[in-house]
Amino acid sequence: MSKLTLGEALLKFKETELKVVKDSKNSFYANSEYADINNVLRTIQPTLNELGIVIVQSVAINELGNDVLNTKVFMSHDVKDCMESSVRLIMPQGKEDMQKLGACVTYARRFGIISMLSLEAIGQDADDDGNRASGKGSTPKVKNAYNKTQKEPTPSQKISAEIVGMKKRLDTAKAEGDMETATNIFEMAGDKGYTQVQDYHERLFGGSF
Repeated sequence: MSKLTLGEALLKFKETELKVVKDSKNSFYANSEYADINNVLRTIQPTLNELGIVIVQSVAINELGNDVLNTKVFMSHDVKDCMESSVRLIMPQGKEDMQKLGACVTYARRFGIISMLSLEAIGQDADDDGNRASGKGSTPKVKNAYNKTQKEPTPSQKISAEIVGMKKRLDTAKAEGDMETATNIFEMAGDKGYTQVQDYHERLFGGSF
């Protein structure tokens, strides 16, 4: 059997349709889930080993003097057959310490792997969309002081309110140096198609992850 190129191996990897389960809860952002880095690795490692794909991640300082996490994906039989990505590690000024750096590295590792392998992350409740479609778990109508049923917000109003809420939480995450929460919000915004939130994230964090 001939050895695969990285491109061929990645195509076979995509054919497996592996999905990473968002197995962790974010207590800062209500109903927010994310895939823990250990879960990401447990999900993909057996298939990567079978295909001969190697992932190496390391912290370095780039030519601009910035701390970055380098992710390199290559074939075990040919190190030169590779692709690489660098993610800047951003911490709020005055709050630089090893604990904050460790948090940045952890989420950058997860973000780098998921983005480079184009992994799909799904919630633990596989029937969540079905529940929403059937009306289960919907928000009940609320009565005001005059015992009159208030009208529920329109879909566009709900979306606008959620976008505003996400931006406020990004502001808080920026102030507190909570990179994990910031990434979770960015990924959730991507899932929902809220480009406004992702653009706001890039403005706050310098367009780097």
